[in-house]
Amino acid sequence: MFDKSTITLFMALLSCIDGYALTHYPPSNTANTDLDKVINGTGAPGIYWSSNTPDEEYGTYNWCHVSF
Repeated sequence: MFDKSTITLFMALLSCIDGYALTHYPPSNTANTDLDKVINGTGAPGIYWSSNTPDEEYGTYNWCHVSF
């Protein structure tokens, strides 16, 4: 099924990564990564209805004021 050189190469690669462990770091639990919030969430963040940003919403992304 596999020739000797393929098996030798595979074994050499395995010996190189033997000392390293693969680690998975899950994403932070936010409204973008929590499936329940993605499906059942209310609204989307940002301003969509005006190019003006009110003082009380300063810092909120204004999607209407995107320059192209």
